[in-house]
Amino acid sequence: MISKQLQLVIFDKDGLIMDTEAPVFNVWSEVFTEWGITPFNKDIYIKFIGSGRNENTELIKKLYPDVDAEVLLNACSDKVREYIENNEIGLKPGLIELLDYLDDKKIKKCVATSSGYRNASITLEKCNILDRFDTVISGDMVARTKPAPDLFIKAAETFCVKPPDCLILEDSIAGILAANAAGIPAIVVPDMVPIPNEIREICENVCDSLVSVIPLIL
Repeated sequence: MISKQLQLVIFDKDGLIMDTEAPVFNVWSEVFTEWGITPFNKDIYIKFIGSGRNENTELIKKLYPDVDAEVLLNACSDKVREYIENNEIGLKPGLIELLDYLDDKKIKKCVATSSGYRNASITLEKCNILDRFDTVISGDMVARTKPAPDLFIKAAETFCVKPPDCLILEDSIAGILAANAAGIPAIVVPDMVPIPNEIREICENVCDSLVSVIPLIL
C-alpha cells in the first residue's frame, strides 16, 4: 500500500525516466555482431535489463562461456557512452509532470540505478534533469545490485525514511524483485520488458506512463 505519509519516491533510470533501453539494445547488438557472438536478440537482451555489472558478467559467462565477459561488457559500456555523448536522449512521457507534482508536495526524489555513478550522472546531466533529483544512488555504492534490495535500502537510509513511507518506480523485473525484497511499495511502468503476472501481483499498480502515477499518490 502506498503510504499516506509518503516521503520519498525512488526512480529507476533506464527505461523508466529516460528512453534508453531500445537505443542501448541497438548498441549492444552492434558490439555483439562485431565480435561475431550469436545468438543475441531482444529476448536475450531483456535478461540483462535492470541488473548490475556483476550480475551481467555472470550472465554472459553462462550464455557465452567462450567469451571474455569483462572485456565484452567494457566494449558495450564504451559504445553506449559514445552513443549518449553524440545523440539526444528522450525523456519518458509524464516525467516532468510527475517531478513537478512531487516538488509541489515537497516529496523527496532520488534515482536508484544499477549503473555506475559517473555514467548515471552524465546521462542525467545531458538530459537536463540531474538537478531535479535530491541524489543518485548508483550500483558502485552498494555490494549488490538489483534484484538484490541493497540500492533501495541505501536510498531509504540516505533520507532516513522508513521503507513503508517510500515508493519505488520501476520498469524491470529485477527492479520489482529488489523493491519487494526491500519491503518498499512499487509501481511498475513497463518499457521493453514484458511484466509477467506473478511480478504484477507484487506491485502496487501497473501504469502505462509516469503521468498515470500522479493520481495514485494524491
